[in-house]
Amino acid sequence: MISGLLKKAGVYLGEEVDFLPRHEGENDEGFWEHFGFYALNERLLLHLGAGWDLPELPPGWVLRGDIAPFREDALNLIRRMGDSMNGNPAWGWKDPRNSITIEFWESLMPGLKVVVCVRNPMEVAASLGKRNNISFAAACRLWLQYYGSLLEHVPAQNRVITLYENYFANPDAEIKRLMEQLGLPVCSAPVADEVRDMVNKTLHHEKASLEQLLASDCDPRVVEMYRRLRAEAEGRPVNTQSPNPALTTTAVPRDSAPGEKGDLLLRGRFHAEVARREEHIHRLSRENEQLRQFLENFKAELTAINFMSSTALGTHPFARNLATMTERAIALHGMLSYKRSQYAALQGRVEATLKETKPMWPRFIRCSNTINSVYRMFKRLRKQGKLFTLQRELNDLTYELLGTLTHITAVTTGHRAGGSFPGLECCLTEKINMDVPNLMQLLRIRIS
Repeated sequence: MISGLLKKAGVYLGEEVDFLPRHEGENDEGFWEHFGFYALNERLLLHLGAGWDLPELPPGWVLRGDIAPFREDALNLIRRMGDSMNGNPAWGWKDPRNSITIEFWESLMPGLKVVVCVRNPMEVAASLGKRNNISFAAACRLWLQYYGSLLEHVPAQNRVITLYENYFANPDAEIKRLMEQLGLPVCSAPVADEVRDMVNKTLHHEKASLEQLLASDCDPRVVEMYRRLRAEAEGRPVNTQSPNPALTTTAVPRDSAPGEKGDLLLRGRFHAEVARREEHIHRLSRENEQLRQFLENFKAELTAINFMSSTALGTHPFARNLATMTERAIALHGMLSYKRSQYAALQGRVEATLKETKPMWPRFIRCSNTINSVYRMFKRLRKQGKLFTLQRELNDLTYELLGTLTHITAVTTGHRAGGSFPGLECCLTEKINMDVPNLMQLLRIRIS
């Protein structure tokens, strides 16, 4: 109820798709609990071996290294909420598990303002017994642990305690006090009427007074804690028998069986698994909603373009660009068609030529063999011609050499009467048919 009042007053708690679904008969107005913070708290408690119904955390857990992934997820959530405020004066989130993990959130946001909603322990015990089948003593112990953790870790200047019952007795005064202590602007008249209507519509199912609490067999520390919270909310001096009752809340005797802690841990793990699945479903729902909104916007734009007049559509920059691109596409299409036709004609000619010349291929092969044979024969004739030329040149040189040798012989031996040396004439007449070795032998004979 108080979260709904703050949302109406301008505190950004998230989008409609971010909240846990409302349950008819249990909370008709809605829980106003953000999926992301709810699931992160559940996973953090499960990692520490605790749960909403087993809020006993190890000492120094906030400084442990294995908490780093949760710290990173929390910073992403905080950043996303800050970016989505949409002009609202403040943002926040509601989750009862914050009472257990408040030390973790304060380490990320120093000076965090905490709204502590206080309700009579007997009313809380009756509600938990009806919804979760928790005994009266166990419910009172949970109540004491939750509020003890808040008083221990949240300084007095950072917490605003508001009493649930005051919203039914004097709603205007309590709402005004809450806004002033949070530093939020006072609600306008229409918003104030909506906030007042929310209070009137809320069903106060379980009712109990302070006298009934005092007359019950509730733990005295619970009564003392309730009195202290009421006094702080009403601005009265705080009188407590214990200097700091919050320090003793985790050592409250248990009235459960020895195996109850294990059962509670299993129940906590079940809640964490449900939270993870619900967070995944919620993420998919949000993406689906964004996609649906995009499709609706796109459909609206198409409808607007369809209803534009022809004149307006022709002068629209998009229409002019579209016409230019259309003309260019038509020209490119025509050029491409012409090139394709040229290619088809050329391919047809090649295929026709191949078809016509195919029967002549054997003849071409025989002709090529004949040409090759002629070429080889021509090469042989050419070689023989070269040999004939060389032989003729050799004969000419031989003839010249014989003449020179004859002259040398005549000069060497002198000239005799009656002619040359006997037999030399025969040699000279037959020098064409002589070879050099025979001639040299004759010369040696004549000279000797």
